[in-house]
Amino acid sequence: MAVPESTVWDRDPHTEAKHRVLRGYFDAWYPIMLSTFPRLTVFEGYAGPGVYTKGEDGSPVIALRALIERPELLDGGRAVLFVFIEEREDRLQKLQEVIRQEFPHLPSGVRIDFHHESCERSWETALEQAGAWRMPIFANLDPFGPGVPYTLVERLGANLSSEVLVTFMSDWLRRFWSLEELDDGDVQFGSNAWRTVGSLEDPQEKELFLVEEYRTTLQRAGLGLNAPFRLTDEGGHSFYLIFGTSHRRGLERMKDSMWRTDPVTGVRFRDPRDPDQGVLDFGRPEPDVSPLIRMLTNELANDPSASQTVGELKNFALFSTGFRPPHASTAIRRMIEREELVRDPAKGQLTKDVRVTLRR
Repeated sequence: MAVPESTVWDRDPHTEAKHRVLRGYFDAWYPIMLSTFPRLTVFEGYAGPGVYTKGEDGSPVIALRALIERPELLDGGRAVLFVFIEEREDRLQKLQEVIRQEFPHLPSGVRIDFHHESCERSWETALEQAGAWRMPIFANLDPFGPGVPYTLVERLGANLSSEVLVTFMSDWLRRFWSLEELDDGDVQFGSNAWRTVGSLEDPQEKELFLVEEYRTTLQRAGLGLNAPFRLTDEGGHSFYLIFGTSHRRGLERMKDSMWRTDPVTGVRFRDPRDPDQGVLDFGRPEPDVSPLIRMLTNELANDPSASQTVGELKNFALFSTGFRPPHASTAIRRMIEREELVRDPAKGQLTKDVRVTLRR
């Protein structure tokens, strides 16, 4: 989408899909984290006005609503801090107005800090003033252009149980691969290694290279468990969501939320790590696991023994594909039924210790 100039703008289908994912993740994240930690922070580095032209919630309001609808989560003195940064004054004022209207009586455990500044210049001060460090932070970083500071991501990666969701717009990925944004790219990736994209020829190869390079960037920052998803509409317009965490459970919950998301008309989810770009049928009770079967087959074929345990293949699905571990169990059962795999032991439940071998 073009960068909007107005205070409030129309919500596009990609954003609607992302917001459904966010709400599902917050529904899981708050109960899990507040059962362990006394304080959390939700950080929006590019907060926006909090509402769209037809009255739909923006991401700051979604984050607040998911918590305030569950007041029992704040029992026992638990607290959640919300830090919202917005560079445009008109949008920040609109966000404050929307929050006052939607939540006139905030619970005692909720505090909101607003900052009229750019994320790039103020993130460190804003989070320091909030007392956010040394407790978990969920950071939603959704800019209109490049330049999410690597220093911010690195600091989050070193902070206790913190996670990021970064939005990559395809149009500025294209500016990266044409080497038009050298300084912004160095800021985003934390080095100039990404510039080797200039040696690639195919546009799709360039785009996927940059997505993988950013996954490497997150790993270097301490957020080694990450999942990229590509949202594409019927016109071919797309953007990427890249989630980063250091905890297996966080990755599982984000994938759970993605797969619970009802499909949005005209929007398809894809896994950029799948060379054949299979569509992920999110929201379907019985998703098509044929792309996963293909990837499991390749994984086993690349293993010298052509043999792994069910647990190892479930981990492969979690860490290296867009699918969830239960999907791997379904795919393995189908491969056994089709006599593509041999299992050991031959009978019994398909536990994580069962070894399966690619039939030659």
